[in-house]
Amino acid sequence: MYQAFKNEYVNLEEPLTFRHYVEQVDPEHRSSIEATLDFKGKEVSIQGTGNGIIDAFCQGLGNLLKQKIDIVNYSEHAMEFGSTSKAITYIQLRDDQGDDFYGAGIANSVSRSSLLAVVSAANRMLQTKAVPMH
Repeated sequence: MYQAFKNEYVNLEEPLTFRHYVEQVDPEHRSSIEATLDFKGKEVSIQGTGNGIIDAFCQGLGNLLKQKIDIVNYSEHAMEFGSTSKAITYIQLRDDQGDDFYGAGIANSVSRSSLLAVVSAANRMLQTKAVPMH
């Protein structure tokens, strides 16, 4: 059952593959992000600003996909006991047509697992919808 869940929802990499990111936080605690992804085999950079890293990333990803992306639900937890445990994040996102998509991300940090979860949910969206390349 766990393997079926991983195959369907976790760290999905097509057509978007998450590469890396840099986050900056200003004195008012707003986050700015610059992230690099592969989209349909082409390297792209996105930028966004928001009330946190996920909001900033969703803004940048939405600009790339020409699609508003809202986070409807978010949850994360450690996968095992101890400070070296990986984190898993679950994301429910909603596109500008009101459709919901789900994804999960697993990584050594909560921030990275969160961004991987957004990419996984976006990939599930892209598998069902025609979205133009930016």
